[in-house]
Amino acid sequence: MINTICLFGGGRWARVLLGVLADNYPNIQIIWVSKNNYLSNIEWLKSSKLQNITLTSNSNIWEQKPQAAIIATSSYSHAYFIRECLSRKIPVLSEKPFCQNLSEAQELLFLSKKMGTPVGVNFEFAYASYLQDFSQYFRGISISDIEITWEDPFCEVRYGEKKFGDLYTPILGDSFQHCWSLLKVLWPKQALKLNSVLLQPIGSVQLKLEIGLKPVNILLSRRAEQRKRLIAINEGALTLDFSHEPGKITNNKEIKECQWRDSKPLKAAFGSFFEVIHNPSLLSKWCLYIGNCMEAIDLTDQASALLEKIQKQHLIERHPLSGNDDITRNLLIDVFLPKLAKQGDYHRAHDLEEQISFSNYVIDLLSQGKLLL
Repeated sequence: MINTICLFGGGRWARVLLGVLADNYPNIQIIWVSKNNYLSNIEWLKSSKLQNITLTSNSNIWEQKPQAAIIATSSYSHAYFIRECLSRKIPVLSEKPFCQNLSEAQELLFLSKKMGTPVGVNFEFAYASYLQDFSQYFRGISISDIEITWEDPFCEVRYGEKKFGDLYTPILGDSFQHCWSLLKVLWPKQALKLNSVLLQPIGSVQLKLEIGLKPVNILLSRRAEQRKRLIAINEGALTLDFSHEPGKITNNKEIKECQWRDSKPLKAAFGSFFEVIHNPSLLSKWCLYIGNCMEAIDLTDQASALLEKIQKQHLIERHPLSGNDDITRNLLIDVFLPKLAKQGDYHRAHDLEEQISFSNYVIDLLSQGKLLL
């Protein structure tokens, strides 16, 4: 029986997870570790009226002996907290990406096995009932092509809060891994192969892959006009639009509104995590187990190497660099904001003034040879 769980992270998504946990597991005591936004989260917690939550800014909470942990911190710190949990044999569910590269993923998998402690990554769409409903439409038909569009505006309101694009996490470690999880729900036994990566002028990314022998085209953007989540098969003859969940399915122009079945994805993901803790024999078949998600990290590694090479070449071609140029500024942010944040050099980039300031900062570092393309 899980009595105490620790949630690491003080941002908007951590608050979403907290609400789902508190609402669906009222008998579990939640220790909420929020180093960032601590004061504002005190006020948020008061207004939320959620119960059984202890908020602290001290990440050294191990004396309280949590029986499980959920990690929703900055993406570059996920692996650190996973190691901290594993060293104490505390089962952990991490937000994606659970690590930064394949070598680190293999290390964490080894530690998980060595300590006999489960580690999962929260690909919540694995439990979206509308994906299962959608899969019934293409069983037994010939598939010529698959296209996934995953686009976000830079700023929108989600779950009642303003959401900015997570520019501190590379888009391939974020949006692409979501797309990977969608493909694994729909074609769970087929391996993915990366063929190419393309970069559009506004910073959107296109990936061409294969799953089985089926071509897959993935379109990613954090600077789109509106939120878009779309899976299209056979040149759009069959589509699932879940921009607003649970979405709608269009089959040869016939539209069906999707309905939720069973638990919603986050509740189901948490339930699967607790079930594996109670019954370790389920671990190897748990779809969120990091051992079953290594392909996501491997493909992200491959795609990241290709994308960064293209981004840097585009920057070289745009010399002399100017933070006032939209394309140059987007490139500088996408390449260097995550890298500098990982090194502890954090900069806000939520509005145009902040983005220009950061871009000029990077240009200055490049001119001094303190950063290299």
